[in-house]
Amino acid sequence: MGLFSKKPKAVFVEDAIRGNRTYHVYNAASKSDALEFLDTQTVTEPLHYIAVYTPEGKYGKDINGGYEF
Repeated sequence: MGLFSKKPKAVFVEDAIRGNRTYHVYNAASKSDALEFLDTQTVTEPLHYIAVYTPEGKYGKDINGGYEF
């Protein structure tokens, strides 16, 4: 019996600062991977955003919750 490692749902790309906003940017293979990843993330500060880019669209999360952009 072998051990299997789970493929990460999203891959970190960069932290980007735009004015007073901070974006934590990731890529994911699909919308479902992006949404699963975002469900594991918590944003506790205003003007901080997690953005996940997929072939199906762009999804994010901020202090108010998740969204599509």
